[in-house]
Amino acid sequence: MLQHIEWSEGCFIVEEKGHKGDQTGADKFGKHVYANSYQPSQCCVLALAVHLFACPERGAGGKQQLFFGTDNKDRFGRIFRRVIKALSKEEFCLLSCIPEDIGTHSLRKGSSSYALGQVNEPTPVSVYLRMGQSLGKLKNRYLRRTLNASHPIFTARVFSADSPIDKLRGVTVLAIRASPVCGMKATGIPAHLAVAKQVNELRREVTSLHKEIDGLKTGLAVKLPNQVAVKVVSELRQHFVVNGVAPVSLRDLDTRMGDLRSTMATEFRSILNDMNLTHTTTLSSTSSEQQPEWQSWSWNDGKLLHAVSKNWKFPARANAKAIWNLWFFGDRDSKIRPYRLLNKQHDISTARRMIHSRVSILMEYLEQLAHEINVLPTGVSRIADLPISTADEVSAAVFSRMLNN
Repeated sequence: MLQHIEWSEGCFIVEEKGHKGDQTGADKFGKHVYANSYQPSQCCVLALAVHLFACPERGAGGKQQLFFGTDNKDRFGRIFRRVIKALSKEEFCLLSCIPEDIGTHSLRKGSSSYALGQVNEPTPVSVYLRMGQSLGKLKNRYLRRTLNASHPIFTARVFSADSPIDKLRGVTVLAIRASPVCGMKATGIPAHLAVAKQVNELRREVTSLHKEIDGLKTGLAVKLPNQVAVKVVSELRQHFVVNGVAPVSLRDLDTRMGDLRSTMATEFRSILNDMNLTHTTTLSSTSSEQQPEWQSWSWNDGKLLHAVSKNWKFPARANAKAIWNLWFFGDRDSKIRPYRLLNKQHDISTARRMIHSRVSILMEYLEQLAHEINVLPTGVSRIADLPISTADEVSAAVFSRMLNN
């Protein structure tokens, strides 16, 4: 019944009335049952909790029997026989006995029988004291046989008469004290349980370390090559030198040309302001026109960045006006720089290089023709330096003259 069970100091205590030392049941006697966190399959506390959850009616009111049936010994015997029959030959070899030699025994008597049956067994008195067995006058005989007769302890009144011993029986106070030799403190828990707990903790730490190491290995195998490749490419682009000379990329050329164009526009503006020329407005608008931000692409071919995408092809069927705009001013929608700045060997595919050469010759002829017919504004020598609106007027005049020729 639940009324005979109480929870105290981390264990539940099963109250029993009457035992061999108290046949009348005058004293309250309780068996302490602790949880077994290392082997849940053998934990009595967990088993009781599962039983109460499975059969809640057994715990209603606290006055119902926790287990069904009336013959507990017969039920225990049947369960024990099933366990013995399920054992294999290898397990019987570990037990060093046959099934007929196995029988039931109380835990306290069984452990004492095992301890007293060892070759280097402890003294019987220490075993009896450990198991809480009544010794009667054996304590007195043990002390008198073990200690010297002149020992001061025998002068105490407790050994001069048996009546004080009977009065003090049952009121002995046990204290947890440390050993003066090694300094170890008795905890009441067997040493092997503490060692097993530490071993389990070490195993968990080793398992977590293994997982962490595996994660690091995976990260190194997957991420490290990409990171190293990116770093190497970046360093090569910054410090790459051929025959002692650092190569100049298209981006460097664009940057230098942009700086040079800004410097020249500033100088021209200053000169024109001083000379009060009529073309100040035209040059000012030309220099202040916002330059588009051209884009570069990587083809993953181990070379520097390209001015066009990998699948881009030089136009083969565009009209002359479209090629004029693309050649001098680029493709602003696709962010491709003017085609005159493209590298024939680096950016143009092999199949379209002939077309690029023909367009290059044509554009040089048209620009030369613009100089001959004097359609360029004063102070401007290149069509690429003109605003798009002015360049359109120049292209119309140049194309008209070319058709007339």
